[in-house]
Amino acid sequence: MFWIPAETKDTMKRVTGTAAFALIELLIVVATIAILAAIAVPNFLEAQARAKVSRAHSDLRTIALAIQPYAVDNNKTPCIIPPKEQSK
Repeated sequence: MFWIPAETKDTMKRVTGTAAFALIELLIVVATIAILAAIAVPNFLEAQARAKVSRAHSDLRTIALAIQPYAVDNNKTPCIIPPKEQSK
């Protein structure tokens, strides 16, 4: 058997006696995480909406820049909707 100094035995008892978390400590941690999540989720959803709007603006800008050379080359803008046929 090994000899263990008395002060080491006392330290081991203190460490092993407080190794577990109390239920109230775990509840406080869970509540804190829930509060942080409640703050973060709406900000994340708002950021997603702003990103979609920004992407739409960028796509429209790209389309406008593509129409300009077409209009210069063909002397007209591209017709997306076919003109209505006139009835007599």
